[in-house]
Amino acid sequence: NNANVVLVKIDSSGNRLWEKVYNSAMRDYAQSITKLNNGNLLLGAFRSDINLTNEHANTWLIEVDTGGTLIRQWFDPSDSTYTAEGLLQTQDGGFIYGAQKKFIQIGNTVAYINTVVKMDSFFNKQWTFKTGYRSIYSGVSDIEVLDDGSFVACGQLFSLDYDTTVLYGWIVKLDIGGNVVWEKLYLG
Repeated sequence: NNANVVLVKIDSSGNRLWEKVYNSAMRDYAQSITKLNNGNLLLGAFRSDINLTNEHANTWLIEVDTGGTLIRQWFDPSDSTYTAEGLLQTQDGGFIYGAQKKFIQIGNTVAYINTVVKMDSFFNKQWTFKTGYRSIYSGVSDIEVLDDGSFVACGQLFSLDYDTTVLYGWIVKLDIGGNVVWEKLYLG
């Protein structure tokens, strides 16, 4: 019922050089990491309470130096935004990430929609994009910054047009202000 975010540095042969643990006395998970322009690392994680009756799992961004020393951190105060996927530093020095956003919880089952969040360099949200039918399967996998400063995010979305086993591959292009340029679904 408790997990920690762990950062491990290894050498070119795979030998462990050091290990750092970051925790909040909750269930903590990390799933992305990116190198920042200042040489530090930004970990994309989430912390979740252990109360599954009404789960709260908030995005947690952790900036550390190359020795793993904590520089600063940010917790999303919104209800249940889960881990930051496709985490990147943007051309303006800010950050962008994708996540699952809790839409509804019925019993122990949580259904999500996809969300993309753009932040400035001080972790202030500049815009949030949300899309999709609620589903336990929806999620953002990756984000890329294009040369013109726009963004492409991808992942999967659940379809309510068919039976419950149909998932779409999903891709969206957003301009620098978070507005949809185009959005496509691909049925495999």
